Amino acid sequence: MKKLVLVLFAAASSFFAQAQISVLSETMNLQTDMTEWSQPVTASLRSDKMVENNVEAVPVQFRIHFKKRMMRVCHYEMEVTNTSSTQAIEFRANNLYTDASGKTIYYNVKLKPGKSTTMKIMYASNSIGGSGCWPKEDEECRNCGWTLFVDEIKSK
Repeated sequence: MKKLVLVLFAAASSFFAQAQISVLSETMNLQTDMTEWSQPVTASLRSDKMVENNVEAVPVQFRIHFKKRMMRVCHYEMEVTNTSSTQAIEFRANNLYTDASGKTIYYNVKLKPGKSTTMKIMYASNSIGGSGCWPKEDEECRNCGWTLFVDEIKSK
């Protein structure tokens, strides 16, 4: 059974003044002041099991902002809102960031209709050859690119 994957991709280029985050084919920009919330992007989450059981997709909004940089790791906060008025939603998310032992950090989200929660997301990547995200200054967190994967989607 295939898993539904929602992809958020943060990327910055020297041609743009703002970093961009894409949700599937939608794009949201970090604000010039990175501590301000971005404009929301809506995605519909639905697993294969939900399709089999004729359960409708659940509309969910995402928005993000920069919190801080600590020890060369960028910290972001992502708000997730269930915009459905009737369906609850559960899912697991990760951005392939690992803890010191190499274990992937997962974010478990469970939302009743109309409710919101936030996830504290960290990211750094000290890749060979000098590319990646290893910021010395807060503004460098704008240049970090990462992907948020969503799986284990459930709704009733």
